[in-house]
Amino acid sequence: MMNRKSIQVFAFGWFAAACCIGLFYFFAPSLAHTDDTKTQETQQTPEPLDLEQLDQDTIISFLESKEFTVLNDEEREALEKSANDGQEDRETDETDQELVKAILHIEEGMTSKDVASLLNDLEMINDTPSFEQELTKKEAATTIQPGFHELTDEMSATDIIERITS
Repeated sequence: MMNRKSIQVFAFGWFAAACCIGLFYFFAPSLAHTDDTKTQETQQTPEPLDLEQLDQDTIISFLESKEFTVLNDEEREALEKSANDGQEDRETDETDQELVKAILHIEEGMTSKDVASLLNDLEMINDTPSFEQELTKKEAATTIQPGFHELTDEMSATDIIERITS
């Protein structure tokens, strides 16, 4: 029959055994590990390769097997040249195709000089006096319509005059 004292001694025995095993495990790691773990450690760290001993074909085939693309100097230069040519073509195409649009707001009572000044500020015309002369020549200076007018930088002075007077 087990009384209280015998249960306490039994529990103390289990506790002492667990402490001994724990101490042995943490303070004697070389004794606790088996030879299997040592062989696993050596297998996980591969020895460094001496690349000078490998031939070029072996290195290239290894890189290609890892989905790398290997180019020689001539192929690389040709690829860089074609990439640079394509980039220059793209830059010239973009600058050629850039279309600048502007909304010109002409208010009631604005003079032709005010409109020419606004167009010059919007960079729709280059020369304000010549635009004013064109307006006078076409007798359109008095027929400028107030409102919002959509203009592009590709429009000529004549096109702009037609747009703002109609």
